Amino acid sequence: MYSKELIERFWSRVEKTDTCWLWTGCKNKRTGHGMFGVNGRTMGAYRFSLELHLGRPVREGLIAAHAPKICHNPSCVNPAHLREATYRDNLLDRIEDGTHVEIHRFHKAIVTDDQVRAIRKDTRSSRVIAKDYGISHTSVANIKKRSIYASVISHTE
Repeated sequence: MYSKELIERFWSRVEKTDTCWLWTGCKNKRTGHGMFGVNGRTMGAYRFSLELHLGRPVREGLIAAHAPKICHNPSCVNPAHLREATYRDNLLDRIEDGTHVEIHRFHKAIVTDDQVRAIRKDTRSSRVIAKDYGISHTSVANIKKRSIYASVISHTE
């Protein structure tokens, strides 16, 4: 499936620990997932690792995903921590594990769903809240009026 040279190049960028196998090569700046050049295109290092382990490409309509409740390290390429999943399954796993982060193109506020819920309940000024979360006061206002993170609902809704 892949050449011996390509596989050797892949493994030269992996540092194995007792649990996770950490990708030491190029990473996506936003998500921290390892990126690997394969035959003129870039793919997730975790996907390449899973395909090596399976001995075949990830099945059509599925993605390589970190297994729920096992590993939350985006740079991990340990195939024991990976599985084939649908996008929906992966989203539900991340929500259940509390690792889902909704990213929007027009703002830089990256907060967890639980932080969004806490911000919405917080009665302090947007500037004070923003300082606590390391985000802009505009992002706090947008979270409160649901123009960003609109899909996050409170546990009582």
